[in-house]
Amino acid sequence: MKKILMLSVGRQTYLVDLFSRYFQVEIGDNSHLTLDMYEGVKKYMMPRYDSDEYASKLRKIVSEEGIDYLLSLSDIEIALVSELEPTLPSSCELLMPNKVISYQCLDKYAFSKLLIQNGIGSPKTYLTPSEVKDALKNGNLSFPIIGKSRWGMGSKGVTFIDNEEELDLFYKLYKNKFNAPLFLDSEMESVEESLVFQEVIKGEEYGLDIVNDLSGNWFKTAIKKKLMMSGGETDSAEITTDSEILTVSQKISKVLKHKGNVDCDILVNSRGKFVIDINPRFGGGYMFSLSAGLDVPYYLSCWAEEKIIPAEKIQMKTQGRFRKIKELKTLSSSNNK
Repeated sequence: MKKILMLSVGRQTYLVDLFSRYFQVEIGDNSHLTLDMYEGVKKYMMPRYDSDEYASKLRKIVSEEGIDYLLSLSDIEIALVSELEPTLPSSCELLMPNKVISYQCLDKYAFSKLLIQNGIGSPKTYLTPSEVKDALKNGNLSFPIIGKSRWGMGSKGVTFIDNEEELDLFYKLYKNKFNAPLFLDSEMESVEESLVFQEVIKGEEYGLDIVNDLSGNWFKTAIKKKLMMSGGETDSAEITTDSEILTVSQKISKVLKHKGNVDCDILVNSRGKFVIDINPRFGGGYMFSLSAGLDVPYYLSCWAEEKIIPAEKIQMKTQGRFRKIKELKTLSSSNNK
């Protein structure tokens, strides 16, 4: 078996167990409580991302353990590790986008620009209140809008803004609250602006798992219509097919050129299809895709061992509703075989 190092695994025990079927898994995290949740795998207590010891600890593990593949479940760590790639042994392959794309995925403003440049729908996105007011004046934007942190995972500080007074107040309150990770400072445009403002888009929300092979070429997409959410996580989803959404996912795959899986959220309405979030990693909704037959760790193991993936392993359920109750429960499903 090939060796894989999984970083920032958090509580995704099912994903570590799944990878353990096909790889010799080792894990790293900066929380003792997290590491204590796992048994049967080699574990490393990692320094904080902003620590001077992080890079040397990672290089030591990869070199001494002969790690073949590396992935992380943290967007910030992905950006950092992608930057460190030239200093890691060339025999270790990173299952993530390259440095430039990883940085852009971390920066909501840069990523919106990247999508638009490649003909992919994105909410109109602005950095400052003056830009927002110009867009309002020119008729390119209308209230309400969304204000939130520009950086990182999740939806820090997300606020619906209904008028210019609230816009100015939001900027005053939050402009110094969300700083960019230090390693990004010299890389990103207008890094001193830590907020973004976006148009509100209404529509049906879908989650995508977009899988590329180890050459960065598109392989498969799982499309999930979100039925029920709580705390920003999907509790119930329906596996479905949609040729236009599939085409969007293939465009995203071509732009990212990632290896492995990325998690993407889009909104669909009469105006089009808009990417509202992307995580260059396995997301919390991957378990729905797995239940439909998208076994990404298995695919990765086949590619790593230069084996052909059997046709029956590629076939996915094209319909099915699933919900999370500790373990994933199938509400209804059918195969299109």
